Amino acid sequence: MKNMDVMLLSTSCIQSQLMKELLSESLGPSVSLVNQQTLTYHDWNRPALILVDLANLPDSSQPWEEYLRSMKDHISTVLLNTQESISAQKLLQWPNVYGYFSHYEDQETLIKGLAKVLEGEYWIPHSMLIEMLLYLQSIKPITTTSIELTSREIDVLNLLSNNKSNTEIANELFVSEHTIKSHLYKAFKKINVKNRMQAKRWARCNLPLYEN
Repeated sequence: MKNMDVMLLSTSCIQSQLMKELLSESLGPSVSLVNQQTLTYHDWNRPALILVDLANLPDSSQPWEEYLRSMKDHISTVLLNTQESISAQKLLQWPNVYGYFSHYEDQETLIKGLAKVLEGEYWIPHSMLIEMLLYLQSIKPITTTSIELTSREIDVLNLLSNNKSNTEIANELFVSEHTIKSHLYKAFKKINVKNRMQAKRWARCNLPLYEN
């Protein structure tokens, strides 16, 4: 993971500024501080490692979370200040996740773990890796010989199954409401449903859901 931009995604506050300075001094590469708004304006001309500070970010689904998922070919993530009970499903929502640190982790362990991640290693307990593998094996295929959904159609159906309106889906995916209607029309034809209720039921039975 050399030659990567390293960014701390957090709110702009004293604690996050101190965290940024500590990480920059301890890890070598300079760490930049970004928030939910400035993140979406970043120029992704180099791969990036995003340190997601969950303690200082909203805990509900937000548009910037979907934006991160859309940038999965350019970024890797590490979660900071997670709850002790984080699940494999929740962890796998984050693009190319390389590790996580709970809110009670001491400074020495945090620096050691992040240094390992920067060397290209994972900082995930063996038990969690097994849980992640079992979860991935349990997911039903999202395409069949007769149904081939695009990645964006899958995103839209997943959000629809989480009871999002067309306006909310459009905001999360940074597209127009007309575009969402077009995706839904094409997806409905592919999965052979006639309305949103049927589409929700199909998605919940056939697609891995994003956990809120």
